[in-house]
Amino acid sequence: MNTNEFIKSVCNEIKYKPATVPITEELKAHIEDIKEDKISAGISKEDVEEIAVKEMGNPKEIGKKLNKIHKPKLEWRILILTFSLILIKIFLYFKECINHYSSGYTMSKEIVFIIISLLLGLIIYFFDYKKIQKFSNHIFILATGLLIFQWIDKKFDICNTIWKTIHPLMYSEKYLPPILNMKLWYVSIFLYIVSFAGALVDGKKVKLITMYSLSALLIFFQSESIINSAILITSYLLMYTFKNINNKYMKTTNVIFFSFLSLFISICAISLLGYFNISFLAEKVYNNDFPEYHVEKENLLNNLKLFGETKNTFFKNTNSLFLQILSKIGIIPSSILVCIILLISIILILDSLKLKDFYGSILMIGLNTLYIAQSIIHILMNLNILPTSDINLPFISEGNLFFLVNVIAFAIIMSIYRRKNIIFT
Repeated sequence: MNTNEFIKSVCNEIKYKPATVPITEELKAHIEDIKEDKISAGISKEDVEEIAVKEMGNPKEIGKKLNKIHKPKLEWRILILTFSLILIKIFLYFKECINHYSSGYTMSKEIVFIIISLLLGLIIYFFDYKKIQKFSNHIFILATGLLIFQWIDKKFDICNTIWKTIHPLMYSEKYLPPILNMKLWYVSIFLYIVSFAGALVDGKKVKLITMYSLSALLIFFQSESIINSAILITSYLLMYTFKNINNKYMKTTNVIFFSFLSLFISICAISLLGYFNISFLAEKVYNNDFPEYHVEKENLLNNLKLFGETKNTFFKNTNSLFLQILSKIGIIPSSILVCIILLISIILILDSLKLKDFYGSILMIGLNTLYIAQSIIHILMNLNILPTSDINLPFISEGNLFFLVNVIAFAIIMSIYRRKNIIFT
C-alpha cells in the first residue's frame, strides 16, 4: 500500500469531508518524517514508503478514531435555551405582555418571520464560517455603507419621498417598506464585529486602527448612543486581548498603544456628547418627551408583585420591554427569563474557550460580547441601575431586524462550535 492508498482508506472513514483536507496534510507529513528516518538508517528508497505506511498502522482504525475526533458537534444546550427564548417571546405576545405599537401587526406575521429567520439560520449553520474571513474588507465597507445610506435618508427623507410617489394612496406607517423602519446601525455593529475578527487574524495595523476608531464613531453618530459604541469597543478590546494572550511574540508597546487609542476614542466620544448636548446619562427622547420618566420607573419598580400584573401605563416601548414583562407577570416568573439569559451567557463564554481554531475563537468572542452586553444592559437599565438607552433584549424585543441579526449571529456561533475539534490550515 502506497501513501495515497493509505490516506484514501483513512479518509473514507471520515464522514465530515472538509476535515479530510487538514488530515491528509498531517498524515503526509507523518509519513514523510518516517521515510526520512528510515532513509537515514540505510533503508533503500524503493522500500521505504511501504515500510513507513505499515508503521502508521491500520488505516481503517485510524480513520474511525479520527472520525470521532473530527465529528461536527451540535451545541444542544444553546439550541434548546435559544428556542426557549423564542417560545417565551411568542408566549409574551399572546399574553400581551409585549406592547404592539406597530400598526398592522399580527401574531401570524411574527411567527412567519420567526420561521423564515430560523430557516436562514439553519443554512448559515451548515455554511463554513472560515470563508467569511477573506471578505473582511468587503464586510467593513458594507457596514459603513449601511450607516451612510441611513444618514443620507434621515437627512433628506429620500426613501419616504420615493415611497409617497410610488404609492400615494397607500402611504402610511402600516404600509411602509421594512427598510424605512429599520435601525441599520444595529446590523452595522454586527458586521463590524465580523469584519474586525478577520482583520485581527490578518494582523494589519492600519486596517485595525481604521476599523477600531472610525466604526465606533460612526455607530455613535448614527445611533446617537454612547452605549452602542461602548458595546462595539468592548467587543474589539476583548477580541484583541484574546489575540494578545495567544500571541507570545506580542510586544508590550503594541498593547500600550491600543490601550491609549481606546482611551483617546473614549475621551473624543464624551467630548462630542457634550458638544452636541446629548445627555451621557439618558437618551434625549426620555429627557425631552418624558420628564417624569425616572420617577415613574422608580414607582413601578417599587410596586412590582411577585406574581401577577402591576398597573403600567407609562412604559410601552421596546427599550422598556423587561419592565413591561415584570409589570405583566411578576418578579418570580420574570426571573426564569433572566436565568435562561444568564445561562446562555455562561455557556457561550465556556464554549469560546474550547475552540481550536484561532479565527473561530476571536469571532465567537466578539459575537458573544454583542449578545451578553445587550442582555445585561437592557435588564439593568430597566431596573434603573444603568442609564436608559436604545438597547433591545435579544430574541425577545419587538423588531424583526433585531431578531434576524440575533439568529444569524447565533447561527455563526453554532457553526463555529460545530467545528470546535477541527483545526483548518
